[in-house]
Amino acid sequence: SYRPPNLVDTDESENVTFVTTLPDATTTGESLVLVRTGRNADLREERAATSTLGLEFRPGSQPAFSLALTYFNTRFRDRIGLPPTSNDVLTNPAFSDLVLRSFTEEQLAATCRVANFVGYAGMECTRIPVAAIVDVRVRNTAYVRTHGVDLNAEHHWQLDRHTLRLGLQGTYIFSFKEAESDRLPAHERVSTQNNPIDLRLEGALDWSFRRLTTNLRWHYYDNYRNVADTPARRVNAWSTFDLRLAYRLSEEALAPFSGTTFALGIENVFDTSAPFLNNPVGVGYDQENGDLTGRMISLGFRKTW
Repeated sequence: SYRPPNLVDTDESENVTFVTTLPDATTTGESLVLVRTGRNADLREERAATSTLGLEFRPGSQPAFSLALTYFNTRFRDRIGLPPTSNDVLTNPAFSDLVLRSFTEEQLAATCRVANFVGYAGMECTRIPVAAIVDVRVRNTAYVRTHGVDLNAEHHWQLDRHTLRLGLQGTYIFSFKEAESDRLPAHERVSTQNNPIDLRLEGALDWSFRRLTTNLRWHYYDNYRNVADTPARRVNAWSTFDLRLAYRLSEEALAPFSGTTFALGIENVFDTSAPFLNNPVGVGYDQENGDLTGRMISLGFRKTW
């Protein structure tokens, strides 16, 4: 599969260039460099290859029961993102693809022309004696490797006019390794802040009787680590429940209301707060693995004819 870059990511009209000094072992110890920042018109599409192996079990003696397991292995490459940088960008081989030392006057002029230059000592961009051009625009360099198992199990019962269904869905991620560049080693990110959690579960209990339907959902997010803190902190597991009650009027009801379904929905029934995360953004929770909405109650109706 592949995903093209957003149009915004390819718009360089707001890009900025500026001059700064960086350590450089090839000279007297430091050099002036021209830094390109912003978006990139040469971005390519992100690509991914996924392999799956599935097993579904339905016993003949219990046709209302089913169990499905699916192993997945996905590899993303050419992911779009900002390249990693540090003060040793001129001397560290891992950043060599960001540095252009042997540039021509035409290349320097083109770099100055396509971006908004932040002035340096009142000099024009092309007249500054820079030793290198450092390109830190967004680019296709990051990659991700992940694999895990999906679970789907359910059982149905039919008792007179009652229908009951129990279900369980879940995902267990064995690994989620990510590298900011194909020149850098991959790091394990699973069960860390702002990244996928190793275990997520959703339980379902559905009961219906005549025209009354009840749906109960249980959501579970496993605990994980906040590795941005030193030492790393444990972030607690989180569970929430959702409830939905619906009643459908019969076709014999008064004409304006026949075939109408009235529903009451409650998300996060017990108003359970997302676990605390010492988030440097200052919001106190993980936006990727939590929600501060709290309990939400909704009323609705649907008319069919």
